[in-house]
Amino acid sequence: MTNRVVLALFATIVSALLSCSHDLQKSPPIKRIINEFGNGNRFDAVLLIPMAGCPGCISGAEMFVKRNLENCKILFLFTRINSEKTLRSKLGLDALPENLIFDRENRFALAPDFPESVYPLVIYFNRDNKSSLDAISPDNYEAYEKLINFVDNKVRFYDLARAMEADVSVTGLSDLCNGIKYISLGSNRDALLSTVLSYRTDRGKIFISDTEEKIIAFSYDGMPSGCIGKKGEGPEEYRTLVGGKFILDKKHKEVIIPDMGGKKLVFYDYHGEFVKSVPLNYIPDDLAILTDSLLLIQTQPFQDLQNQVCNIVIIDRGGGQVATIPAGQIPSLNFISSAKLDVMGGEVYFEEPYNDTIYRIGDFTKHPSAVVHMGKYKPPVEIFGDISRWPEYSTKYVFNRYLFHHGQDLWFSFYKHNTLYSGFFKYTDGMPVLLFRGQRGGGITDDIDSGPPFNPFFKAGDEFMVDFIEPSELLEKKYETIRQESPLREIRENISTEDNPVVRLLIR
Repeated sequence: MTNRVVLALFATIVSALLSCSHDLQKSPPIKRIINEFGNGNRFDAVLLIPMAGCPGCISGAEMFVKRNLENCKILFLFTRINSEKTLRSKLGLDALPENLIFDRENRFALAPDFPESVYPLVIYFNRDNKSSLDAISPDNYEAYEKLINFVDNKVRFYDLARAMEADVSVTGLSDLCNGIKYISLGSNRDALLSTVLSYRTDRGKIFISDTEEKIIAFSYDGMPSGCIGKKGEGPEEYRTLVGGKFILDKKHKEVIIPDMGGKKLVFYDYHGEFVKSVPLNYIPDDLAILTDSLLLIQTQPFQDLQNQVCNIVIIDRGGGQVATIPAGQIPSLNFISSAKLDVMGGEVYFEEPYNDTIYRIGDFTKHPSAVVHMGKYKPPVEIFGDISRWPEYSTKYVFNRYLFHHGQDLWFSFYKHNTLYSGFFKYTDGMPVLLFRGQRGGGITDDIDSGPPFNPFFKAGDEFMVDFIEPSELLEKKYETIRQESPLREIRENISTEDNPVVRLLIR
């Protein structure tokens, strides 16, 4: 066979394969899948599994489904089913979850003339409403890893305008939770709180920081157990507690403070006793625990103030630098604000206030995780960089925004002018659920106990949501009507305006 004939035959085969793939994309079953499941953000991909096909491939697909059924961004679609009863037994299912469908009428089954009809097929929903296909044959089992990576690394888009225009979904706390738990924080001369900034819990202890740059520990019944460290110039003290930022190292039972003024990390045990101080070559602005032995720090520049670029540094517990997120891997974080670090599932999420992207750090690499479209509400760069100009533009742009992950959903709380918006974007479809819209200082009506409105939202670690009731507010005459059976009524009868606030925890 001459080279010309071989090349012609090869070109014919390639052309046929490309034509087949092109035809498959346009086939009625695939078009139905794209039209019915590819719109919006509900699913990132569909795994189409024909139960009459390659036996080994089908068995592998069943195992993959069992291991990954909780991944709500993948739709598992079974077609050409011989026995639904047998399939349910293999998967260990009684009821079908929302991301698993039995195609009983074979609406999504590929015609036998397609070679891919005997293999599991992944339909990817890419950006710009485009899709791509990947058949999982015996020679392509890495497609499963590709599918998981695609879902994990896909950028989520959340529209801020939708949140501002959405209807409020709750009228009272009874729509949001099943009950309320109150903790009346005791006080003494050394345990008086000003405005609360941070709240963390572990092993029956509560740790709270306030605007006076102190951290006070309480037991879970509200009794104060002492201050954590002390602000000062001494070697066992911290100079600053900016923003009330601290973290709990739950494995070592330590409280760690990023001391910006002292350019160091200060470690205390849960009883408040000094453990050690770790000097740094940069200003630590925020801190997160990456692993049992590694810490991740958001740094502020003090040698490069002109460029005003922050950085993310990974260190060991002794302060030794392990890695710096490479230049270009993260955005230029503005010096006038700071990133917030949040660890979830072994990865670290961070976002700069007023920026529109949340970034994810895992294995020392950066991937965009979520983009919040602020659109017309995003301040221009020249305004954003000048704090003095914010008040005059507060009616037009969003200057105070708080985002965090809770479970898989993206929770938000932000102001536009004097209006507070609080709620969350659902991970399943990217739609906003607006829980509250109202004036500063307002909140969700407490229709459970008739206490003060719940002021959304303060993230409470492993808790659902938490806020703090100031004694002066609780003692107002209008709250004489608190329900007789509520523990808040007894708290009100025994509290004074000089006491510490009352913690209010919502119970799911």
